[in-house]
Amino acid sequence: DLCNLKAPADLDGRSLRPQLNNPATPAAKPALAFWTNGQRTLRTERWRLITDRAGERVELFDYHNDPDETRNVAADQPEMVRTLMARLEQAPQPGASAAPAAKKARNR
Repeated sequence: DLCNLKAPADLDGRSLRPQLNNPATPAAKPALAFWTNGQRTLRTERWRLITDRAGERVELFDYHNDPDETRNVAADQPEMVRTLMARLEQAPQPGASAAPAAKKARNR
């Protein structure tokens, strides 16, 4: 976007240009991240959920009460953990294309 190039149709993500132009511009939530060891995270305006691939280790942080992520409240918030885990499971997984039809068209 910063180079004025057309983005490929199957590109996951959004431009950060609005936030670079004005840091007060709200960013899209939820934000998702994946690590090579299988950890995943989902960040909303209020919560950050961090889990391993199997869902055995779960961390939940409440940004309203703990903006520095110092207290894991997963045990105290089981319903929020379930809600965010369900959203994370619906998210595109690493390596999965957001636009498989566009990828097929390019490979023809």
